Amino acid sequence: MRPRPPIPFAATPLLLVLACAAPGPVEDVLRPGEDVQPPGELPPADAAARAGLSPLERAELDQARVDAAATAARAALERDPESYERLLDAGRELFLAADLRIQRATLEVLRAEPEAELGRVLDAEDRVPRAVKEEVRALCSAGADVSERAVELDPESVAARQYLALHRTLLAWAEGAASAFLRGMGPKVEGAIEAAVELDPAYDDAAPLRLRGRFRSQAPWPLRDLAGGRADLERALAMAPIPLHYLYLGDARFAAGDAQGAAAAWRAALDAEGSGMPFTIELHRELARARLRALGGR
Repeated sequence: MRPRPPIPFAATPLLLVLACAAPGPVEDVLRPGEDVQPPGELPPADAAARAGLSPLERAELDQARVDAAATAARAALERDPESYERLLDAGRELFLAADLRIQRATLEVLRAEPEAELGRVLDAEDRVPRAVKEEVRALCSAGADVSERAVELDPESVAARQYLALHRTLLAWAEGAASAFLRGMGPKVEGAIEAAVELDPAYDDAAPLRLRGRFRSQAPWPLRDLAGGRADLERALAMAPIPLHYLYLGDARFAAGDAQGAAAAWRAALDAEGSGMPFTIELHRELARARLRALGGR
């Protein structure tokens, strides 16, 4: 998440009206293609056909597969609505469907601005089309709902707490910092993140620490904490040296005025290995490359 700083109060009423409107039905957002299978190991022929595509082109194809997984998870939950496992699955798949949309849209913005200065590259995520943000709102509203129900069934589940924090974070991003701040979403996001960190900061490649570090380093005043954010991201990186941690640590270092340290982290993201879905790792590396190009580096 990369919230914008608060805008003048006189400009907020219309924004609040737009942002607070109910999100559209999640069924209208998920668009799995016909006969598309959820993510998994690709048949050799499909893998070979994808080899010549760019990371963004591959991610565009994978969006249908991710959406198929989210659709399947929601259908399974409808058949067993009180199942903790089904609730957790739905929360996870809805988040992945939203997150991939943001990354793809961010890279599309950057592709349209090949000569953008670094500041524009760093805030590209904020400038994705409103339609994408509305899709994310729909997905994450549904995801927050199922994640809250999972937390109610198992308050000590770090997985449920983490997905609730992720969905709330993306909801705040989609609404914009000004409206999210005025609606009191900041403390709710912060509280959900803290709950996950307290349960297990190392869970899922240190995802709770990563999220807290990103939130602290990007949130507007009074929630912003650059030193605390960098410390969290450094801890997360020590636990799991994956491309996303290098990417976010580079952003936090640059925000603190350490351009050299930022470049070193972004360069490391290009060579780091990672877990999770391969196409997300490729996109994280593409985002690091865009930062380095704008900085005049590798």
